Amino acid sequence: MTYAGRTAARWPKSSCSAQCTPWDLRLPLRRPVPLRPRFPALSPRVPRWRSFHRGGSVAIYVSLYALGFLASSMSSLTGFIPVFIYLCYMTLFTLAFYFAMGTLGFLSSLWFVVVIFKAVKAD
Repeated sequence: MTYAGRTAARWPKSSCSAQCTPWDLRLPLRRPVPLRPRFPALSPRVPRWRSFHRGGSVAIYVSLYALGFLASSMSSLTGFIPVFIYLCYMTLFTLAFYFAMGTLGFLSSLWFVVVIFKAVKAD
């Protein structure tokens, strides 16, 4: 007996009695989907993304400085709303700074690679 192109011997034995519904059958589990992307160009191990993240990592310092500035010098901000607005604006500024420094890091590493490979003679 075949079912969907497979023989019945390959399916696991069911624990139901003679009258089974399709929901009573235990189907074999598929292996889990990997969390890493399948596209190697989007992998974090590719050097161009590494240069972007390393350039943008300066934004971590900016965000820590903003939190320290909020804790030490912004004592005039009282209440939830002013602190929330300050944190939202600093988050937007930090993200913009991350993308700007990441782009600068990527472009500088790209320029370096182009200059190095132009200097190499291929005979």
